[in-house]
Amino acid sequence: MRKTYTNPIAKQGDFADPFVLRHDGRYYLYGTNPDVRCWVSDNLIDWTLCGPTITEDEFPELVPFAPEVVYHNGYFYMYTSPHGRGHYVLRSDSPTGPFKKITGNIGHAIDFSVFVDEDGKWYAYWADDAGILGCEMPSPTEFGEPRLIGAYLHGWTEGPFIVKAEGKYHLTYTGNHYLSKGYRIHAAVSDHPLGPYQDVKNNPVIVRTQGDVVGLGHSSTVLGPNLQSYYIAYHNLNPDRTRDLNIDEVVFEKEGMVVLGPTCSAQPVPDTPDYSCRGEQRISYALPKSGALEMNFKAGSDTQLFGVEVGSVQVMIGRDPAVLTVVQGEEKLTSCALPKDFNHEALHCLRMRWQGELCSVWLDTLRIFDGRLNIAGVYASYCGAGICPGYTAISGEAVCHVPLESQLPNERTMSLYAEEETACELTWSHTKKDTMISVDGQTVYVPEGGFGRRVMTWSQGEHSLILHGFGDAKMTLQNKNGEATEAAVNAFGPYKKQVLTEQIMDAEISATLRAEPCDPEWQAGVLVRANHLADGGEGDDPVLGRNFMAGYRVALSAEGIALYKHRYDCIALARASVIGEQLLISVHGNRIAVDVDGQRVITYEDKEPVVSGCVGFDARNCLIDGEIICTPVQ
Repeated sequence: MRKTYTNPIAKQGDFADPFVLRHDGRYYLYGTNPDVRCWVSDNLIDWTLCGPTITEDEFPELVPFAPEVVYHNGYFYMYTSPHGRGHYVLRSDSPTGPFKKITGNIGHAIDFSVFVDEDGKWYAYWADDAGILGCEMPSPTEFGEPRLIGAYLHGWTEGPFIVKAEGKYHLTYTGNHYLSKGYRIHAAVSDHPLGPYQDVKNNPVIVRTQGDVVGLGHSSTVLGPNLQSYYIAYHNLNPDRTRDLNIDEVVFEKEGMVVLGPTCSAQPVPDTPDYSCRGEQRISYALPKSGALEMNFKAGSDTQLFGVEVGSVQVMIGRDPAVLTVVQGEEKLTSCALPKDFNHEALHCLRMRWQGELCSVWLDTLRIFDGRLNIAGVYASYCGAGICPGYTAISGEAVCHVPLESQLPNERTMSLYAEEETACELTWSHTKKDTMISVDGQTVYVPEGGFGRRVMTWSQGEHSLILHGFGDAKMTLQNKNGEATEAAVNAFGPYKKQVLTEQIMDAEISATLRAEPCDPEWQAGVLVRANHLADGGEGDDPVLGRNFMAGYRVALSAEGIALYKHRYDCIALARASVIGEQLLISVHGNRIAVDVDGQRVITYEDKEPVVSGCVGFDARNCLIDGEIICTPVQ
């Protein structure tokens, strides 16, 4: 049986605002707590408490908020804001501390995050009332002119984190109050580390407001043990205001990040490397045709030339002059000067990823080579007198693990694990020519077109899945439409929303709404395919959170009727200047039609539909008396 984990994976430790650092093949976890406790793991799942990383006299009687740690040239730099009263930089020569302040208060609001780009440039990000700001960093303790990067959640906005992948910069950030069930994570993408960032189309990428695991937010993303997969770490809110640790796999596409979650069912544990060791000079494992290699090392005090040898390829670091050279056989492929502050006796990390002969090479965060290398089937070793090897790992081609309920990536092999036989609904839109689905090696071609749907039954165990040519695809547990459901409200409002417990995909909804306005700007609405309802702020403010949900809303007002779409925002899809009380709403696939008093007034096809959810009522600046009859349609 495949080993699995279930979120939350760590409890009773108060893992608020989790940040995960990967260093020399191990993971170090930090969070918001008085002494910035550190946990360590080899696999992202099993965590061992190491203890506090700061002493009581660093920030007396203050709690350091959202600490993040960056390794550079032998030192670990921590960035944190004690009680949100400006940020400080601390430093240690160990990931487990002790960390000591090396700057005064550098200001800014909350949630500092540092990103080091592939050209060696440093950037800082943080949150304030205007949204997420960023700046360049001339050094680990210097900060340039701030600017807004285009990430704002119309209220409480915090928790920025940046990853570079697929040639793009991927941002995650969090919104709503941290004590709200509707705390959530959004994703955005940009061509530049300082933006402007554009939100991905399926935001929020992580949200859940029902059940025991709610209030999901404040994330960091880290490379997985197999050197190729990525995992996002985030917390959930408990009734006693403590927070637990969750992780889910993510994949990166040029259009943005796809989160394979949030999950609270059993998921396969992160894949481990095919080979790993510590301290070995020569590696007794041949490199696969495609995959990834990581080698960590440092030089002795008298070492003049050192590095790694991968078959006929050498990546060598010189001390005087401080130059890095990549050679294959007798051919010099590239040569570049090392940064002025390069510390030869600090631990450094060489990473290689290749597909056939196409290979990319990094030293620490620096991308030093892209080109052809013939390394399949060869062996790697450390070279240079006095070199000290660290952690070494090798992995072959990786697949991502998708849960049964998830947005799905495209053009890649996926693994899906089912604990028991399960029926799912695969929905998609924007298919191209020769679109196909491959399940366990059997291929089915799908006609070119718009919205589509297919029921898929997964037997217990692990399966392979490949999607090709899909613009947007989602997997949801199959909803077996049941009997008609009725509901009624009296004096419902003035700001309030609620849904029935029954989830629907396709249905006809008959509704009668009688509104008593409390303000000229009133709206009385029916919610359709609604999910993740929440109010706003610490006090669960229904006005602030009026758009905190995902789904559709058909709303009457003094101006007529309108169809809105919500993804924790509000977009008007269609309007009609018609007044009435009797509504018939038909929802089939990606098509929504609305009749008022027997007259068809709205027909809309959504190219990126919300595919399932609940029916309910929504009042804005009014009191509603009304009834709903929801009749599911097969």
